[in-house]
Amino acid sequence: MFIVFGNSIINANNVRNFAMINDTTIVAFGINGDYIDSEKYETKEECEKSLAKINDIVGGIM
Repeated sequence: MFIVFGNSIINANNVRNFAMINDTTIVAFGINGDYIDSEKYETKEECEKSLAKINDIVGGIM
């Protein structure tokens, strides 16, 4: 499954996890722990909602 994240279209099977690195940025890390891409949000609430949605989508296929 491919998802749009940041400026990339990434294969969710190649992602180890998505994590908030501060209040407004989510980063995707690959299976080997390598950086894939990041996405920035205006508020902490938007960031948390987006991370929850990503985890629901990706968690359902892993």
